[in-house]
Amino acid sequence: MKKKIYLSLLLILILNNEGYISILNPGGKICLEQKYLIFISTLLMLIIVIPVIFMTLYFYYKYRERKKKLEYKPDWDYSKKVEVVIWGVPIMIILILGIITWKSTHELAPQKQIIYNNNNVINVEVISLDWKWLFIYNKIGIATINQLVLPIKVPIELKITSETVMNSFFIPQLCSQMYAMAGMKNKNFLMSNKKGNYIGMSTNFSGKGFSGMKFKVLVVSLKNFERWIKKIKEYKKNINYKILLKETINNKIEYYSSLEKKYLKLLINKGVERC
Repeated sequence: MKKKIYLSLLLILILNNEGYISILNPGGKICLEQKYLIFISTLLMLIIVIPVIFMTLYFYYKYRERKKKLEYKPDWDYSKKVEVVIWGVPIMIILILGIITWKSTHELAPQKQIIYNNNNVINVEVISLDWKWLFIYNKIGIATINQLVLPIKVPIELKITSETVMNSFFIPQLCSQMYAMAGMKNKNFLMSNKKGNYIGMSTNFSGKGFSGMKFKVLVVSLKNFERWIKKIKEYKKNINYKILLKETINNKIEYYSSLEKKYLKLLINKGVERC
């Protein structure tokens, strides 16, 4: 019974398109580099793992109980060659992994600004609510709930905070995970190189509506992005912050074409001013 459960969980993980496994199908530069880092680290560790598995099976076979008597060497207890291999190889792999990790940590830092063909950076305020995500395109003058639309090959600066409890912002195929906390803002830069539909989520338990804190990410051409902005502004729907702050579960996608600057500033800076 237990084997069936484990196999079912493994199958779900392998076939899961919306979970962490999707990081192996990146849609942006950051996650592409992370994919290479995962592969390189795995291959380096397999240098130790594969020989250990092989030797385990070999020793099991070679020293199994048999009727035939073999030569017995009780006085053998040390080999310089063996000691060099079993200590030297792991040390070298740890050193290589350490160098790669240190280098990639600085190169892929979420706060590091992305520059591409002198394209202007698009700023998006990201606020976690109970239990939904609010995306504010402040300079454009629009906002959305549970949908993030981005133009392809344009650097994006996300300023992430929380109006409520601590959350975690993550788009597995586009950017690194970043905490959303009341009282501070975290920056996360990203840029997508591939059009498509992606899934974003919260990866930090935040209450009964946590499992529904997923949002859609659409990466479109710059022309389609401008058309989308124009379409949102035609809705002429004002944002109502009192309704917005109410707890909701599995909140649908919503669009707002007008932002009240006074309340918007309070919402974005709530908690930051408390620090």
